[in-house]
Amino acid sequence: MSESDDDLFAHAEVECEPTFPLFQLWGGLDINQIVNQTAPAMPLSAEFIAAHVLAAKTGGIEHLDFDDQDVGDAGLYALVKACEAAGTLPHLGRLSLSNTSVKTEGIQALASMLSTSGGSPVPQLSALNVSGNSFGDSALSAIGGAVESGNLSTLRKLYMDRTLIGDDGLADFAAAASSRPGLLPSLYELWLSNNHIGDWGARALCDALGRGGAMPNLGDLRLQYNRVGDATATALVAAAAAGALRNMWYLGLNDNQFTDEGLVAIGSSLSAGALPKLEFLTVQGSSASADAAQRVQSALTARRKRSLEERQT
Repeated sequence: MSESDDDLFAHAEVECEPTFPLFQLWGGLDINQIVNQTAPAMPLSAEFIAAHVLAAKTGGIEHLDFDDQDVGDAGLYALVKACEAAGTLPHLGRLSLSNTSVKTEGIQALASMLSTSGGSPVPQLSALNVSGNSFGDSALSAIGGAVESGNLSTLRKLYMDRTLIGDDGLADFAAAASSRPGLLPSLYELWLSNNHIGDWGARALCDALGRGGAMPNLGDLRLQYNRVGDATATALVAAAAAGALRNMWYLGLNDNQFTDEGLVAIGSSLSAGALPKLEFLTVQGSSASADAAQRVQSALTARRKRSLEERQT
């Protein structure tokens, strides 16, 4: 079972003043040279952000949390420039930017930094949370570019709920992740709920997981509150039949557009032994009947019971 997101994104103590003196030197580089002085004014100052990056470098901070702050694209650009100026932040593992008013250009700047030739400034990044920001498909495509660079092999958790992403961006991300083996070997949690994803994008993701062999360790996939339907159910079943999703323990599919046919396909796959580690499956709130949803849950319960009995013998 995965760590809870409450534990993952618990606030880290960052021991630095909220305002960072402009004369502070960073390896001989004045902080004024780190941030773009022509960037638009932002409520969360560039100096404040740079100070946190400095603390991460010099104090061994493992988690930078800007959740629910008005960072914006300009603030994220300041963060990127500060990370680049720092060279390497060897201890930083988790970057949390949910609900920070970041849009397309900010995410593209972050993705560009993570794609740096020769290695990312955050080589141990294990969790990236950008949920609740309206950045859309082109930004997700840029994140795919960072994946394709090979610099995100340590990433275990990627949260992109409520980000306006859809089929185009997810298809690009999936293609990047499956472009060659070993790009996201550790990714365990991929959260994509409350977006505009339909069958085309979800099928591309399932194809990357199945035939493409991408994300072999994936255990928590959340596609709730999207626009996926029976074609996605078929693609999930095919991916499982190809040997993917063996570590899947949580699969969130509720509030989509499945009919009875799609849920029957998923239930039959579970009865046949697919998704051997699955513990939680949400399928309610679609066009399917309550009876079909219950049959899927019954198939999961029966499969779990058989697995337990097999382990005890």
